[in-house]
Amino acid sequence: MPISNILIEFDHTLFNTSQIKYEWATLMEKNGVPMDIFWQTYPQAHYDEAGRPSYNPKKHVEIVKDYLKAEPEEVVRQMEEVKTRGRDFLFPDAEDFLNRMVSINAPMVLVLRGEPEYQKEKAESAGIMDYFNKVHYSNKNRLEMVEELGIKPEDKTFWISHDLADMTKVKEKYPFIVPVVKRRPDIRVGHYRQVNLLNFDNFKEIQDYLTVVHATSY
Repeated sequence: MPISNILIEFDHTLFNTSQIKYEWATLMEKNGVPMDIFWQTYPQAHYDEAGRPSYNPKKHVEIVKDYLKAEPEEVVRQMEEVKTRGRDFLFPDAEDFLNRMVSINAPMVLVLRGEPEYQKEKAESAGIMDYFNKVHYSNKNRLEMVEELGIKPEDKTFWISHDLADMTKVKEKYPFIVPVVKRRPDIRVGHYRQVNLLNFDNFKEIQDYLTVVHATSY
């Protein structure tokens, strides 16, 4: 059976979230916020009271406003300007991968975790929305998202994510989903040898694997 669904996460998977955070940290530092304060307060801006991802630059600026040498509205404007360069933060081989999946007619769902409006703006600025059959917004954990996504056991579903721990849980609870972990550069390779999950260094490797799976399943 050919591939039914490829779920692809945005942050840290298609999108180099670490890079855009570094640019924001540098921008805030120029506006008076020490670099260490940016990183200390980032978790406060990233999660809501229930511990769900909900980052928004406006919220972060509000948290650090006492350090600012410029008006908060101006700093928010500068951060939003960085966000409009979304294509600059895509991983280099991400769009080639998406093109390949479209060419073999593999259905794709873009998974956006966090504040829906902000995540939508970020993904749209990256210019990749048209590649996907569906876009799914959620701030729930990945196990809860399986029900939201309506994945059926009889479907051949692959889930591309950077999160090794959550993908291990997904595989344990939903063995009909095949996790495909895209390695993060800030995690040593040896860590990925300790779990029984498919894991790849880049999208070219994932592309080659999924192309073979799809082509040999008809």
